[in-house]
Amino acid sequence: MIRLRLILVPVGALAASGCASRNPLAAWQARVTDYVVRQGHGDPNVLRDLVDMQPRNGLRPGRMTIGELGISSTGPTPRAGTRDVQGVVLGGRTVQSRRWFLFLVGVIARTNNSRTDLEDLRVAAFSAERDAVHWIVTPPDAEALQAYLTAAKTNVAAAGREQPNSTFPGPFDAYRLEAAGNVMTVTEEHSGATWTLQLQAPEATLASETSPQRETAH
Repeated sequence: MIRLRLILVPVGALAASGCASRNPLAAWQARVTDYVVRQGHGDPNVLRDLVDMQPRNGLRPGRMTIGELGISSTGPTPRAGTRDVQGVVLGGRTVQSRRWFLFLVGVIARTNNSRTDLEDLRVAAFSAERDAVHWIVTPPDAEALQAYLTAAKTNVAAAGREQPNSTFPGPFDAYRLEAAGNVMTVTEEHSGATWTLQLQAPEATLASETSPQRETAH
């Protein structure tokens, strides 16, 4: 049985900084950083524990998620005032002695009538050392997002299930993470949606300064 677990911990001063009210992805990044600080005492290998709890066989290597819910923000979805962000743990890779953890991250718009719409889907890589964190995030990819949404709708219909809203992660998702040197490729098997990210040694961001203006890459 595939286990799906949502990690939610208080963000404390990070939320108070106003980050969560402006940029959903930055709010989620702060959530991950806070989880590493609180649960791992600054050691990012605490994320490896989440990966180790997942089934080792089959196409679903990453069903553990870290989420940030109810972010007040604006975006392309009409009448949506809040957004949820879910980051699915895909696994860890070591490149040039630096340990990275990779996520597929979805931004879900939520309207007043409880409708949800997946409006952004990206790959994010996280690394930390001492008192600094590093982030690399792929840019928006409308083609990959549309491929994922189309396949999700088809899979739900074929299974005879009703899912009028779009969300993430989906019940039929199957992810594959491949590495070629420092280039990571993430594929969602059913849709063929693909994202590519190059791992490098970016300028460090202090763990206490994870505002959108301090992100390493977008």
